[in-house]
Amino acid sequence: MVPGAFVSHRRWPLLGGFPLLAAALLLPSLAPAQPAQAPPSRNANIWNGEAHEPNPSGVESRERRAGIAPDSQQQQQLNNEVEKLDRKLERRAQ
Repeated sequence: MVPGAFVSHRRWPLLGGFPLLAAALLLPSLAPAQPAQAPPSRNANIWNGEAHEPNPSGVESRERRAGIAPDSQQQQQLNNEVEKLDRKLERRAQ
C-alpha cells in the first residue's frame, strides 16, 4: 500500500465534512430577516373598540338619566375639592 494514498484517504472524510459544517453555519444567516412587528395602534383602555375607562361627559350623562346628578352647589364643592387636591399634588411634585 502506498502511504500517500492511505493518508489522503483518511483526510477525505475531514475535508468532506467541512462543506457540510460551513453550510450548516451559513445557511441560517442567508435567510431573509423577518420584519419587526409593528406596535399596536392603540395601547390604552380600549378593548374590542370600546373605551372601558369612564370619561366625565359619559358619567355626567348617566347620572342625569338616573336622577342622581349633583346639583350645582354640590358640583361646585366637588370641583373645589378636586382643584385643592390638584394644587396639593403640584406642591408635592416640586
